[in-house]
Amino acid sequence: MTQPESLASECQARLWCVALITDNQNRILLTRRGKGADAARWGLPSGSVGRMEPAVLAIVRVLHQTLGLLIWPHRIVAVSDEIDQVTDVSRFSVIYSATIVSGEPKIFDTMAMCEFGWFKRSALPTLLTAATIDAIESRNCILADAQSRTENGGQ
Repeated sequence: MTQPESLASECQARLWCVALITDNQNRILLTRRGKGADAARWGLPSGSVGRMEPAVLAIVRVLHQTLGLLIWPHRIVAVSDEIDQVTDVSRFSVIYSATIVSGEPKIFDTMAMCEFGWFKRSALPTLLTAATIDAIESRNCILADAQSRTENGGQ
C-alpha cells in the first residue's frame, strides 16, 4: 500500500449540515455549542447528517430538534472543509441559505447548543467557526456578483 492510500484509509470524516439564516433586519442567526472543539466559538446553526440522510433534510431536522424552527433551505451557498483539532476528524459542511417558515428560536437541546443570538454583519463575534466564515464570505461574493450583474445590465 502506498503512503497516500495508507493515510486515506486512516482518515475519518463527518458530514455536517449548516444553515445561513437572516431575519428581516438582515441579522444572521448564530449559535454557540456547550461542548466540543467549537464550544468557545459562535457559528451558524448546524448538526451532523445521519446515515443515509440527505443533507438538505438533515438541516431541517436539526433546526427543528435544537431550536424549534421549521426552515426552508433555498440553495447551497458554500461548502467548508476543516479538521477538528480535538478529535482529529475531517468535517465537511454543506451550507444552505434558509428561511424560517415558523417558530422563534429557543434552545431545546442544551447538549447541542447553549446560546443563540441575532448579529448584524458589522457586529459579528470575533470567535467564529470555520464554516461560518466560509459561508459569510461566500454570501458576500454572491451578493457582490449579483450587484455587479445588475449594474452591468445582467451581463
